[in-house]
Amino acid sequence: MERLRNEVKDIVTSELERANKKFPLFNSDHEGYAVILEEKEETEEALQVLRSQIKLLWDKVRGKMPTVPLPGDSFSTGKAYDAAVNVACEAIQAAAMILKHRDSKEKRDQKNDIIMTKEKGYMKIKDWHVMESLFMDNNQRYYFYGDLSEINPEDTAFLFEVSYEKWNASDYTEILVSILEDRNQHLIADLPRILLEILSAAAVTKEQEDFIMKKLCESIEAKTFIHPDDAYGDLEALVKNERQQSANA
Repeated sequence: MERLRNEVKDIVTSELERANKKFPLFNSDHEGYAVILEEKEETEEALQVLRSQIKLLWDKVRGKMPTVPLPGDSFSTGKAYDAAVNVACEAIQAAAMILKHRDSKEKRDQKNDIIMTKEKGYMKIKDWHVMESLFMDNNQRYYFYGDLSEINPEDTAFLFEVSYEKWNASDYTEILVSILEDRNQHLIADLPRILLEILSAAAVTKEQEDFIMKKLCESIEAKTFIHPDDAYGDLEALVKNERQQSANA
């Protein structure tokens, strides 16, 4: 059993790595809880199918078969086997998301430690570093604040820095959250989603999105304190201005 447990743990780790390549770390405990809950419910759904098959098997063993069996009223080895495998797969995904929740919280705590211990005033965009993996199959971006020489070399060994000119809207959103947290001293879990909704509703181009988010970061960076609602208002104003300039061009 212990050998099997270790093999399953290896599979969980592989599933976590696969998921991290597709999706970023959780922005909040609420987001982590929601994803874990979804995986737990999917595990329970698969388990319910397995329970139904096992009950049908037990009824067959006891001779309690219906006089006129309906489709699905009889035990199926194939269905039972598939259900058991699905339970294992869903549970593995749940385990991977639990680890991702742990890693996400550690990353956020690390970011907050930087905020609380820095001595040079508020965060500045120029002090951020956007990094990408050297491996072509990993499109995830990583964000570091401060002097790269002070960061554990193991964290950046297989990364290269993306030049400021190549930052995109997602990069600015990630950094904007940190800048706002720096000024407000609390997490802003829904901000990325709401910013994305505003940009999506505006139907602007990818290049315009990048430009608008850059201007939003620069405008908010100059303020000592700003409420998230003000950030949304600033973004809507920038979107309106960009669309007006495009129309006049």
